Amino acid sequence: MENLPSYISVVFGLTTIITVALFYKATRNSKTTLIILLIWLALQTVIGLSGFYTLTNTTPPRFMLLVLPPLLLIIALFTTSKGRQYIDSLDVKTLTILHTVRIPVEVVLLWLSINKVVPEL
Repeated sequence: MENLPSYISVVFGLTTIITVALFYKATRNSKTTLIILLIWLALQTVIGLSGFYTLTNTTPPRFMLLVLPPLLLIIALFTTSKGRQYIDSLDVKTLTILHTVRIPVEVVLLWLSINKVVPEL
């Protein structure tokens, strides 16, 4: 991915920042949520840049480290009373606006496809 145009990384980075900002706003400025999001992003950045996810022939798949913790958190949020309270406290209007980040994500995927980094399908 070293040969990609720099605007792809810039647009993806800005999309990530906007996503975090909108979710922070949807949580009514919850510092705890912001800290968790930033720690998770920093951790995944370090792991990703280290090349950890490029090894695909391991058991269990390393990709599970990216998927499993958020999945467990979502399950915990929906199965505990405090988690349901947290979900109920989210601002639905801001969460709806948050879905607009899908547009730049799709544009980035298109650019990655044009540059033959991800499959067209």
